[in-house]
Amino acid sequence: ASKTKPPVRVDLSYLVTVWTNDMSDQHRLLGHILATLSRYQEIPQELLHGNLANTIYPIPAMTAQPDGVLRNSADFWSALDNQLKPSISYVVTIPVDLSIVLEAPEVKTKVFRFRGDAGQGPEDQIQISGTVYRKGKPEDVVPEAIVLVKELQMTATSDEEGQFVFSKLALGSYTFEVSVPGEKRQELLVTIPSAKYDIEL
Repeated sequence: ASKTKPPVRVDLSYLVTVWTNDMSDQHRLLGHILATLSRYQEIPQELLHGNLANTIYPIPAMTAQPDGVLRNSADFWSALDNQLKPSISYVVTIPVDLSIVLEAPEVKTKVFRFRGDAGQGPEDQIQISGTVYRKGKPEDVVPEAIVLVKELQMTATSDEEGQFVFSKLALGSYTFEVSVPGEKRQELLVTIPSAKYDIEL
């Protein structure tokens, strides 16, 4: 089984300013910019390009918030040996896909052990999962198949991927009866635990 690690979230911080000869023009233009950026708490999908255009994650944007990276704009202007100018902080959070895939064996049997009061031994409850598919064709799964544990009268229905799950079982052997609408019922003997619990029809 493989699991893809989610992307890393990275904050990109910008300082938006305006350079004009007239101070009133600076404030007027910054006011328009502030109003425009504040309308969008997320970057619109139609403005995204490259890898970001296909991302399923929203890209939030924060405008003129005090918790940005550039918390003190005076330090920024001092580093540039320039006089302090009015500015707006703008932070965009983007996903960075590291393309990390973790691989591990599929888990088909889970054992949950519950300990009772003093003097009582532990109680085990076992969960198993399997897949219903056509004989000799593991990729041809069978959804909506009804699997019955005859000894316990417990049923489970396979999902769109042909998978079914049973919980609260115990160690031992069971008779599974599988029925699909319009087809003959089939029975098979299942021992718990086993390496797998897949069912071929």
